[in-house]
Order: sequence, then structure tokens, then C-alpha cells
Amino acid sequence: MLKTIYEKTVAYLTSDSSNEAGLKTHTITPYYILVPLLVVVSSMLLKVTGTYYIDSDQFWSLAVGEWIVEHGAVPTVETFSWTVEGLPWQSNSWLFCWSLFMIDYYWGMYGVAVMLVLVYLVTAYVMLALCLRLNKANIAVWIFAVGMWTLVYFSSTPRAYVFTFAFVAVIFYLVRFKRDSRLIYLIPLIFLLWVNIQTSVRFGLALLFVEALVGTVLYKDWRLWHIMALSFLATLINPYGINLWDMSLFGAVSSIANPGTQYISEWRAPNLDNTRLFFQYVIVGFTGIIASYGAVFSYYKTRIIDRDKLMIFFWFWAMFLYSLTMVRASHYALLLWMPYFAAFTPQWLMDRMRLKPILLAGILAIFTAFIIFNLPRMHIFRAPHVTVPAGAVEYLQENPEVKENMFNDYIFGGFLMVNGIEVFIDARESIYTREGVMDDYMALQRLTRCPQSIIEKYNIKSFVIRRGGPLPIYLDTHSEWEPVYHDRTAVIFTKVESIE
Repeated sequence: MLKTIYEKTVAYLTSDSSNEAGLKTHTITPYYILVPLLVVVSSMLLKVTGTYYIDSDQFWSLAVGEWIVEHGAVPTVETFSWTVEGLPWQSNSWLFCWSLFMIDYYWGMYGVAVMLVLVYLVTAYVMLALCLRLNKANIAVWIFAVGMWTLVYFSSTPRAYVFTFAFVAVIFYLVRFKRDSRLIYLIPLIFLLWVNIQTSVRFGLALLFVEALVGTVLYKDWRLWHIMALSFLATLINPYGINLWDMSLFGAVSSIANPGTQYISEWRAPNLDNTRLFFQYVIVGFTGIIASYGAVFSYYKTRIIDRDKLMIFFWFWAMFLYSLTMVRASHYALLLWMPYFAAFTPQWLMDRMRLKPILLAGILAIFTAFIIFNLPRMHIFRAPHVTVPAGAVEYLQENPEVKENMFNDYIFGGFLMVNGIEVFIDARESIYTREGVMDDYMALQRLTRCPQSIIEKYNIKSFVIRRGGPLPIYLDTHSEWEPVYHDRTAVIFTKVESIE
């Protein structure tokens, strides 16, 4: 029965009833039902056997979620950091933080992994339906599988942005193919959910604005403007009201204009010395160029500029070029690569790539079974030691006097917070950027200003920082600072007179 319901749903999603351009459809088979499930599950299973917690965001999210549960309210002032304590602060992902904490509290890391799988499945089924609407050949399923598997593997970590993949996918699908359908009114509801999960909702509104503008100017179509207006009004339905937009817009500006935020690796241009990033950018860019050839050939053949294909072309290249300036955007470029390459796959490639989806389903099923079979012998949910100073935290809990006015490494902030330790700084960078703490942090870490002046400004009495780099060397060579703990992850320095 469930299979019948799903087949009818996908058949409706891939029907041409509301498609102005008359794009091609594909017959739905059971293999199309299995492929997204196998893609997401196999990629996620492999991910949890490797480095799962790649940064500190999930830790501070848990700390904020716990605070929300304990107080029955959302935070409006800062309580986790001693450098900005008492200043106004809003949680731009309060619903995600609350959900993450509740799921982790009752079901642990397994529950969190299931949550991510469910979110990715929404993204996967919508993206497959989108690819099938754009290309009737078997290659569309393979394009989807490669893109989606890669996206899940390289982005799956307990962070709020994972939800935005589903939001973007559904909005993109509805704008492309359901403009004449009542389903288009799902978009404001998506924005209502999005604004309470992550303030990157501004990018969703930018997407709607461009779509509405192009529709009006080139195709005399005004239909999306009222959807955009309703979507903006929906973003005001959050615990902070219109004030949440202050944080969202400040975050957008600070990520570009403030040099201190460039310390954050995901906001910097990609480091192509990284082998994984190098191959990802080269493959996505090269196949994008191949697809561009197919787009140009299609235009010269028909002399018709199809609205939906034009926008798919535009959004992919806009996001890919943006990802060259900020590596975090590479996930969204990969998301948009799937429908883009499906829409503009050259005919010669479709003629040569005739492998059926049943083969793909079989490969994925064997791979998934292999991982499941070996899972009991694998170490799962690992975190890189550079983000989890477990030994240092244990020392701090046993010696609470060391925690007073403590300077910490940025990447340690979230783990310290979730263990109830007040921080100098953490990955909630907006408040630290606004108050100048981020600039002072960077200057002290890199010794670009007189370190003693910054130490005196904040009356720093101890340090918990990563090994290596100029700051540990500076502290180690000054007699007023004494190393009291060290392991392969962190070293703790205390001021000599502070422990006498």
C-alpha cells in the first residue's frame, strides 16, 4: 500500500499537468523508489564510520538547545561567554538547537543520524523527481545518484544547514514545475519553518526575488510576487519577530566585510591544495562546461529560450562561481549541479550511457549490505581530536579555578560550552564580530598586535589552546605563564600568580 501511495505521489510530481515548457517525463519504476533510499543510507553509513563531528557547531547547538529546554524560552542575552556576557544575542537556529538536544537526549547519536537521514531523503526524492522531469534517459538517475551521494557524504553533520538543502530543493521544484498549482502555496510554509531553523532564509528570498523578476521582465509573468510577499511575512513568525532580520543581515555582511571572519575555513575561498576539494571543483566545473555546450547546442537547434532551463543554467553557474569565493557554497553548487547536468546532458553522452537504474540499485544495495555487515567492527561517530579537547575539559572540571577568565581556541568553544564551561569565543561568530572580540582573538592567536595589551584588556588568567602555532610558543617562553596540562590536542597555560 505504501508503495502504491508513493508511486502515485511521484507520478504526480513528474507529470506535465502544470509545466509550461512541456519538459519530458519518465516512467516510474520500483528502482526509482529504492535508489534515493540506498543513496542516502549508504552514504550516511559510510560517513558515520569516519570523521563525523567535523567542527564545533553541533556542540554549541546542543548547549543552546539544553538552555532552551531548561528555561522554557529562547535566549535573548548572552550567557555562555564571559567576554560578551549579558549582551543581546538571539539564537538564529533555536528550533534546530531544541530539536537536536531533545533527539540527542532521548535517542543519542543514533537518533540524530536518523534525523539527518530523513532530511536528506526529502532532498533526495525531490531532486530525483526534478532530474526525471528534465531528462527521460537513464543517465538522469545516475547523475542524481552521483551528486546526491557526494552531497550527503561531504555535508552530513548535525548542523542546521542540512535542512536548507531540503528547503532549496522543494522551493526550486515548486517554482520550476508547479507555478500553476496550489502546491506553490507550500513555499510560504517552508519559509516559516526555515526562518526558525536557520537565518540563511535570506538566500531563499533572494532566489524567489530573482525568479519573480526574470518571470516578469522576460515572460510577463507576475505570479511569483505574491508568493514572495507571503514568504517574507512568514519569516516574521518567529520568537524574535523582525529583529531576527538584524542578525541575518548582519551575518551576511560580516561574512563578507569583516576580515576576522575569514579565520573560519568554510567562509574562505576553497583551498585547492586539499585533494577532495580539488577534485570536487574540477569535476563539477568540467561537467558544468560540458553541459553548457549541450545548452548552447539546444538553443541553436530550437532558437527557444526555455524559462525553466534558463533559470537552472543561471542558478548553477551563479552558485558555482560563488563557491569559488566561499567554500560553504560548494554544497549548494553540488545540489544544483544535479538538475543542471540532467537538463543539459549532451546527446552523445546519453547515447553511450545506457546503464539501467536496476544496476545502480544493485550496486548500492551490495555496498550498503557490506557496510552494515562490517558496522559492528567499526568505530562510529568519531570526532577529530582537534575539535574535542576531552582531556583538557576533564582537567578543567577537576580544577575549576583554572576556568576563570580563560582564553580558548575558537574550535574548542562548542565542546567547552556543552560541558558547562564559559568561553572566550566560540563558533557563534556574529556576536563576537559585532563586539570586536573576534578581531582581538585573531590578533592574539597570530601575535599581530602586542599580546600583553590584549591579555590585560580581558584580564586573561588562563589559556586552553591547540598545540603548535605562535601563541603557545609565546606563552611557553614567558615565565609568567606555566603549562599545567597538555596532550596531543590541547595545552593549558595558567598565570603563575593566579595559582599560587
